[in-house]
Amino acid sequence: VYNNLARNYLEINKPDSVLKYGNLTYEVGRKINNEYGLGVSGRLLGEYFLIIQKLDSAYVYFRLSSFYCNKNNMFPILAQVQQGLSRYFLKIKQPDSALVYAKASLNTILQNPVKFASWTEDAGPFLADSYPLITELYQQLHKTDSALLYSQLTLQIRDSLYNAEKIRQFQNLTFNESFRKQQEEEKVQQEKQ
Repeated sequence: VYNNLARNYLEINKPDSVLKYGNLTYEVGRKINNEYGLGVSGRLLGEYFLIIQKLDSAYVYFRLSSFYCNKNNMFPILAQVQQGLSRYFLKIKQPDSALVYAKASLNTILQNPVKFASWTEDAGPFLADSYPLITELYQQLHKTDSALLYSQLTLQIRDSLYNAEKIRQFQNLTFNESFRKQQEEEKVQQEKQ
């Protein structure tokens, strides 16, 4: 529960709440020796410290999380941790190291689609986070051909995700309309009786 709260607060950019619930997740994980909780909370706390510019602490928590994620095959979280480490190295002006972690994240995503699916995670949004980061890093390293390639991949995955969302919305609309008609027909049948 704390993990979900911390993650949701991270998504809406409420760092103080991320710290509160990330710490609670970490403490519970530590007390009951839950490596999943330690892996998840390490990522969330790493993100928190990255946001508030306490970079040494961010690095420590990302590395802690990376250890537990690798040990327990927690690939979706590992991919996010690797992206966090990439952003950490970007902030300390080490774009080469940042690129290593960004590409490691991409490899984690691409090489483990079944593991992502088993976590009920679609790899698409993870790719949508990885490609722009790699594009930015190649731009900083003045490798325009590579930057262009990942920029194109960014557009493709975003289009794909947008189209998938539109299809889901259409299916929901169709289902809702069909359900509404069915209810009307049932109501008419009940009134006839």
